[in-house]
Amino acid sequence: MKLPPFTCKAGCSARCSAGPVPFSNGERERIDVTFPDLEWLPWGDEWLLLEAVKTFRCPLLVDGRCSAHEIRPMACRLYGVVDAPQMRCKRGGKPSRLISEAEARRLMRRRED
Repeated sequence: MKLPPFTCKAGCSARCSAGPVPFSNGERERIDVTFPDLEWLPWGDEWLLLEAVKTFRCPLLVDGRCSAHEIRPMACRLYGVVDAPQMRCKRGGKPSRLISEAEARRLMRRRED
């Protein structure tokens, strides 16, 4: 399944400052290649960025922009496109269509690749 197109509004960091984002092993490995100095905290079968746990703000957010946008985790990609109150864009952005929470859960389970 392909995610519906959604473009964030410039300067928005709603997801980036909403608390820690869970990373799969594969997502962590992709981030580590570009950002090798990040500290990670194991969280069940997933990983959290230690700085995000401490500050509730993603350390990949630099000058109001995601420095890892092209390789960001699925949880970030889903923000704004899931038909759930906590996942709707707070700045009024609208995707071409909303996906269900069940679809979002399936995508989160398949995110290793």
